[in-house]
Amino acid sequence: MRSTPVFVSLLALLFVRGAHSVNLFGQSFRGKATYYGNNGGSGHCSFSFSNSQVLSWASGITNRVAINSNLYLGSGTCGLCVAYRGLGTGVGNTPVPSQWQYALVSNACPSCPGVGDLDIEANGDGIWDIEWYPVACNVGGGKFRYSFQGSNNYYIKMAVTNTRVPVESIQLQVQGVWRDMQRSVDNYWIIQSLDGQCCLFPAQVRVTSVFGDSVIDTIALSSPTGQVDGNQQFPLPAGVPVVGSTGNTTPNLTAVQPPPPPAPPAPTSTPTPAPPPPATTTPAAASDTPAQAGDYEQCGGRGASCTGDFCQDVKYSDNPCSNINFGCLRINEWYWQCVPAAFVKSVVPASPTPPPIPQTANCGALPVGAYTQCGGLGGYCAGSQCVDGTWAGACCEDAGYTCVKYDKWYRQCRPDAFEV
Repeated sequence: MRSTPVFVSLLALLFVRGAHSVNLFGQSFRGKATYYGNNGGSGHCSFSFSNSQVLSWASGITNRVAINSNLYLGSGTCGLCVAYRGLGTGVGNTPVPSQWQYALVSNACPSCPGVGDLDIEANGDGIWDIEWYPVACNVGGGKFRYSFQGSNNYYIKMAVTNTRVPVESIQLQVQGVWRDMQRSVDNYWIIQSLDGQCCLFPAQVRVTSVFGDSVIDTIALSSPTGQVDGNQQFPLPAGVPVVGSTGNTTPNLTAVQPPPPPAPPAPTSTPTPAPPPPATTTPAAASDTPAQAGDYEQCGGRGASCTGDFCQDVKYSDNPCSNINFGCLRINEWYWQCVPAAFVKSVVPASPTPPPIPQTANCGALPVGAYTQCGGLGGYCAGSQCVDGTWAGACCEDAGYTCVKYDKWYRQCRPDAFEV
């Protein structure tokens, strides 16, 4: 079965919702890795608009990744560099290498059910067990990059990228007063006029990291348009590994654990009578039925932890998940997983699933495989094919897969059971 599940209280993971927020550094995570194709860096973090995927923080980076929505934190983890590797288990044709690699968080993955899950921006196939942990980006001598979108002197929408570690807060100096900017879900920082005049440029900005380090920089532009490099960078926090520094062993980090169970209720004024002693019975023969699965553990399927007659494309039992708020979701014939009920669109039948019916004959001129791009303005499209929709003639050739929209730049063939 899957290793200890990664389920973390959001209060313990906040980057940006408090004056001294806790960051993810010093912790390790385990989850599932999938692939969603190469889309040129487009994603919720808006790096394609700020041209940030080619800056010095990408030095040593193998891939960009989309992070589970719970850890996206409203764009709080955009620009986080991570070290990750495969654990050698999973299903599919493209296992994640067991050697440490490095990635830059550039997107959110709403369809990744596990908090430790990553969706890799590369062509590949399968669902694979991985471990990962945050590292500092190898920015070298690179400085902050400031990028503006739709801004004027009364409304500023600014991205700050090429940071060694993620940004926690930004303040802009307005008429001699430091004013807070608000983070947007697309990784911009916004401030607007409250008194008829907001911001004159060049401007001073105070940028604070998730470690609490603050630097003051000058945005050397005459107006809030275009892009410009600053003169500052966050210091490297003591003891934090950097992209390229990992060997072949996992560093001594704190594994993220499930929250403790709730405390038992306080005793009532009336004592509860002791239960009667159990009746003497003959122990029943041990059952071959697998124990109930924990959160995000395997609960059915032909592969991984099943044995004997239980290796079938079905749930292990009628109620295979120990958490009553979780359901057993069919990922594919080899792997079913206990996930929150909100991720399950409908009740998964307990009867065996029939073999998929090939759909290529009715799939138009462009059959698309599982977890492969099937639409959008970016990625592999060309010319008139690039549309904010499913590409002409394209459809998912695997039964039970649908072309799902992430944003106007990218659509992907995903299992029907996943929601975005």
